[in-house]
Amino acid sequence: MTTATMTATAPDLAGYWRTELANLRELRARAPGVTYRDWQPTKWQSLRRLLDRAFAHCADQGASPRSAIELGCGSATLSIKLAGRGVTVTGVDKVEDALDLARECCHGLPLPESPRFVQGDFLTDPLTDAVAPADIVLSGGVIEHWDADGQREALQAHIDLSKRWVLVTVPNLDSPVFQSFLHWAEATGRLYEDEHFDISVPELAEQTGCEVALVDGCRIFLPMAEHYDGSDAELDDFNAELRSRLVAAGGPRYGAFPEMSFTADDIDVLHAVEEAASVEERMHFGFLHYYLLDAGPARAG
Repeated sequence: MTTATMTATAPDLAGYWRTELANLRELRARAPGVTYRDWQPTKWQSLRRLLDRAFAHCADQGASPRSAIELGCGSATLSIKLAGRGVTVTGVDKVEDALDLARECCHGLPLPESPRFVQGDFLTDPLTDAVAPADIVLSGGVIEHWDADGQREALQAHIDLSKRWVLVTVPNLDSPVFQSFLHWAEATGRLYEDEHFDISVPELAEQTGCEVALVDGCRIFLPMAEHYDGSDAELDDFNAELRSRLVAAGGPRYGAFPEMSFTADDIDVLHAVEEAASVEERMHFGFLHYYLLDAGPARAG
């Protein structure tokens, strides 16, 4: 395997994950009994509908996943949500501090079986002894951190560990929602690295012999009022439209949007509004794009 180029900076990943863990623990100290859903409600709801749609497609193809691997799992939102569905899950990350956060995020949630977490770099470490192939291999916000050669290697690593399905999410850098979040992150020193390489998951799928089964956007809401900087007229217009949809779905309290922060109590309303948005709206404004790939043809080849 060749050596791929990652982001040109040397981000303090361990420090980032330690800070995130401290933030979660601080929230729990203020409000005992809260869970990851309370800490990241918009992320939780958006990945819920992502998995709903992806798993429905897999089921329609007669191959609903019962086992999963999340590569570069970080806080392991996808792993935790899959475990909540009864899927046997292994999360892999090269940073032990990220896995400490992932384990903490499981606390208090009704999981039939918690994910298993393994420390390792999926591009350089031999994982075959520790991680058996799974029905679906997924990652969120991972492969765009390599250059073009590294992206192909990373996707191939997903394929090599998958019995059929691969699910990849990447940031939508053109999204006004994402750009607003970046402005806040830069102003508050919350970025843990400062470069993403250009990426086209459909092109990578073609290069590695996969078929694109689903494409969509997700996470049109951000959790905190301060994440919106009010500098984008297009986003302001979209937020005004979302405000009317939120009020219709959940009542007058949403009239304060976007000058409001969300909690776990808002998840169902947020889910309903994001689900009802058009694909075009989700693809343009969504914080993430996701791609469900059928790796069967690649493995057969």
